[in-house]
Amino acid sequence: MTSKDKQHYKGPVFTVKTKTFEVDGKKLVRDLVESDPVVHVICYDTKMNVYCIEEFRTGAGKKLMGFPAGKIDDGETPEESARREVEEEIGMKVEDIKEITMPMYTNPGISNEIAHFFIAVVEEFKEGERKHFPDEGENIKVELKTVHEISDIIQNHHRNYIPFGMKSAFLWLMFIQHLSSMMAQHAETE
Repeated sequence: MTSKDKQHYKGPVFTVKTKTFEVDGKKLVRDLVESDPVVHVICYDTKMNVYCIEEFRTGAGKKLMGFPAGKIDDGETPEESARREVEEEIGMKVEDIKEITMPMYTNPGISNEIAHFFIAVVEEFKEGERKHFPDEGENIKVELKTVHEISDIIQNHHRNYIPFGMKSAFLWLMFIQHLSSMMAQHAETE
């Protein structure tokens, strides 16, 4: 399908190319941001505290609230990557983890990035267990929030303040759906 590529930039996180496609007998020239697949993980503990991160995001030009995320390293499965990112970014051990949707393109109009979305129950490491630490250059602040606090932030935001990126907001909605399902199952067993 692709007949010609012209690379404009190659960096450690993504590559920018102009690609020529032939689709339905027509020539289409499009710019593409090529990216490795990524993971996004919403983490909570047994007390239902949600682990948020605040981090500077280049596209927004400011700090945004989000959840642990990052690219899948060579040789890693999405789940292995999710576990590593949680350990690096919030310093917690994944006790239980579940991929909650099929992998999805995050912005297919301009990028080939595919994201895997997870929900994880986390706990503190025992002494000496931790193997992964924050990457140099990351500026991450971890904040514990309740489900109600995050819902309030999203529902009552001010027009000049966008707290989340799209992928984090999507993951939050999937988490709420997961909690609702768990509560319904619990009610049926009583």
